[in-house]
Amino acid sequence: MLEIFYDPNRFFEERTPLSVIPPATVVLLASLVAALSTVATVVQATDRSVIMSILTAILNVPLSFIWDLLLLGIYSTVLYVLASSTFEGDGSFSATIKVAGWGFLPLIFSRPLTTLSYTSELQFSPWLPFAISVLSILWQGAIWSFGLRHTHDLSRQDAAFAAGVPVTLMLALALRGVV
Repeated sequence: MLEIFYDPNRFFEERTPLSVIPPATVVLLASLVAALSTVATVVQATDRSVIMSILTAILNVPLSFIWDLLLLGIYSTVLYVLASSTFEGDGSFSATIKVAGWGFLPLIFSRPLTTLSYTSELQFSPWLPFAISVLSILWQGAIWSFGLRHTHDLSRQDAAFAAGVPVTLMLALALRGVV
C-alpha cells in the first residue's frame, strides 16, 4: 500500500482492478483535513467566540465533503473523457473514479501545510502556499497518470497527456490566485 508514495506505477500495476474502499477513504480524509484546516484558519484569523468556532466547524465539515465530491466528479469525468475518447483507452468510468480518488492523497498532506503557512506567526512568503500547491498538483498528476495508464491500458505518453490537461488547468488556477 505504501508503494503509492514511492512507486505509483507498480502500485497501480499490481492493483488492477482497483478496490473502492481505499480511494474513498483517501477522499474522506482529504475532506476532513480540509474542514479542519479551514476551522483552524478561521479560529486563528479572528477572535470569535467558542460558539462561533463550533458553528463554523459544523457548517464547514459538510461543505468540505460536498466540495471534494464535486471535485472528484469533475476530475473523474475529465480524466475518463480524455482517456477513453481521446486516447481510446478501455477502462471503465468506475475505475477512473477510483484513480481520481487516489489523486486526493497529496491533499491530505498539502492542505495542513498550506494552512500552517497562512496562519503561522512566522509570516511566510506568500509564494510558500503556491509552492505547496504546485507540488501537490504535480503529485496528483503523477498518480493520475500511472493510474490511467494501468486502468485504461494507455501508453505512458497518452496517460501523461490525459492527466496533464487537468493538471495544467489546476496550475493555471493556482497561479492566478498568486498573481
